[in-house]
Amino acid sequence: MEENLSTNNVADDALIADLSARTEASFTQYSRVFLLWGIIALVESIFLLIADYMRYAYTKQVNLNHETQNPEMILSHFQNNQFPALLSDIGFPLMLVGWCLVYLFIARTVKSSGMSKELMRLWVWSVVVTLLPTIFMIVYIIMQNAVQYFLNSPLAPTQIRMNLIHMGQFLWFVFSLMMMVTGTLTRTKMYLWFALLLALIGMIVQSGIFAYPVTFILMGGYLEWKRRKIPQI
Repeated sequence: MEENLSTNNVADDALIADLSARTEASFTQYSRVFLLWGIIALVESIFLLIADYMRYAYTKQVNLNHETQNPEMILSHFQNNQFPALLSDIGFPLMLVGWCLVYLFIARTVKSSGMSKELMRLWVWSVVVTLLPTIFMIVYIIMQNAVQYFLNSPLAPTQIRMNLIHMGQFLWFVFSLMMMVTGTLTRTKMYLWFALLLALIGMIVQSGIFAYPVTFILMGGYLEWKRRKIPQI
């Protein structure tokens, strides 16, 4: 009886190891998805930095010229410079459209085996969770501006993505957790090191502007390296 139980345990371990190996090999086919997501997110992050720098420069110019110290006037001055506001607002929807196109035309066409498709779904849902605060912020600001419009009050520049500065640790934590999940399902230690790296970045930087590009480019680059190295199962 004990010999049969031991044999079954060995067979189960071998089955799990085979499933993990097939999942790891198949998951590398998503390397282009993560790389493209990372590049798109990097462009959007650069838009944010440029917009924030221009906003800071305009506000500083107002203060240096002693035109006003009134926050409402500073806000009005920023509204007169539509280009940084446009950069701040347009990047997020364009990023979402780009991500959706990559998922629809690349990710969904990948032929996967093992649990790679389920693992990719976990990554997609983790991204959705991190986007929810920003989406709620967009809805809130749109409603706020609609009320101000009807009251003939100055409209606030949305800057819909700058709230990432205040939720950076949340983003780094979510992606660190997903790295650990990926490492566990594929039995690959490198993902656990990536998880530690992202957690450390989150504690040091405390800003989420570059959480998406860093995570996706790191993941995509590693998957592409693995794809060229290991045989596809």
